[in-house]
Amino acid sequence: VTITLRNASGQPIKDIQPVYSVTGLNNKYETYNSESQGTLLKTNYEGKTYLAIASTTAEKKKVTITANGVKLYQEPEIIFAADDPVKMNLYSGNNQVGIAGQELGQNLQVQLFDKNNNLVSGKSVTFKINQAPSGASGHGIVNGSSVVGTLNVITASNGIASVKVKLGNKIDTIYNARTVGK
Repeated sequence: VTITLRNASGQPIKDIQPVYSVTGLNNKYETYNSESQGTLLKTNYEGKTYLAIASTTAEKKKVTITANGVKLYQEPEIIFAADDPVKMNLYSGNNQVGIAGQELGQNLQVQLFDKNNNLVSGKSVTFKINQAPSGASGHGIVNGSSVVGTLNVITASNGIASVKVKLGNKIDTIYNARTVGK
């Protein structure tokens, strides 16, 4: 973040040491040799000073700058996005019992996380019939009015991918889910 201080005439203000705060969790700062966290270097001849922000938490953050006791009217927002998924957890729908030829009562749901345990949205998850008994029919993943053996689903903002499953005419059909490339 570049902070530029100017007076009412638009002229740069040098040698001012602003103070900053950033909302959110797990923030890391680089203030370019500043003496303490929360304080920036003095502004240069152009009225500028700099702040680099990193975070392991995927969220929107707001930056507040105060110079000589005056809060700047602009508060930039920075959005930190999740990394690629590294972990998939079963969210719900496991170990259900149902009636042959009918849909299960709960959707099968998985949830994706990145290396920092942030929820990962917008990623593809493949749900697939992994194993079915010989001669089994009528089973699959519901896709609109069709029943299919494999379906790619994109995770929602909560990191969850969800499918509805229709049981076939034989027991012991096994389903699995995986992310692309895993």
